[in-house]
Amino acid sequence: MTIELQTALVDELALVIGALIDSPTDAALAPAGGTGRCWVASIEAVPASRGTATIAFDEAGASAITALAMGLTGEVPDKAVADTLRETLAQALAALAQNPAAAGVAFRVTGIARVEAAPDGADRMAFSIVAAKVPAPITVDVAGAIDVSPLAAGAVAPPVT
Repeated sequence: MTIELQTALVDELALVIGALIDSPTDAALAPAGGTGRCWVASIEAVPASRGTATIAFDEAGASAITALAMGLTGEVPDKAVADTLRETLAQALAALAQNPAAAGVAFRVTGIARVEAAPDGADRMAFSIVAAKVPAPITVDVAGAIDVSPLAAGAVAPPVT
């Protein structure tokens, strides 16, 4: 997964989050990835033979987005966070498919779960999304192997390893 594709994905996420919580947002590379509990979404390119990726949101940031979007105070239910992230990602991935960095490849969310730590990998890139209404930057880690190179008509992309 190229840095251009990862950056374009996070830029689309920032736009969707900003619209969802009615707040200006800005996305940028972060010096370090998230640590501790987080929400991890699995995505795949369509067709799936083009590869998969994970997007990890820090737990506090994911809860803050959900609370603002739903007008919640206090404890934010896990189901609400998962639903908010799924919808946010679906919108961002639909927009990403139109971005030149994605070369017309479509994407879909295949799962979301809260985990103790973000998946690690050599291709993991850390970003932060700053939203005026969220007290701390939202840490977003993106990792995976998605091939968006053009395919010949009717060809199937080779498996991504």
